[in-house]
Amino acid sequence: MERSQRLQKAQDFIWCNARLIERYLFTLLFANGSREPVLAALRAYQNEDGGFGNALEPDKRCPPQSTAGHRDRPAYTGCHQRHG
Repeated sequence: MERSQRLQKAQDFIWCNARLIERYLFTLLFANGSREPVLAALRAYQNEDGGFGNALEPDKRCPPQSTAGHRDRPAYTGCHQRHG
């Protein structure tokens, strides 16, 4: 499967299954979109103290920001270093 076909399949999946913030992020990264819609959608997840919670990370459905995700940071960092 060519890159353009994979990208189209990814776009179709995002449009059908993702939240608004992910759709805007996909458009920003792969379709020459603007960052303003991403930032506007991100504000919906921002708490009064400036942090982010409110299910920004979909599998953590609680209003306050949480440090629980920080335990996964080494895995993300390693992935970024390998592929970034």
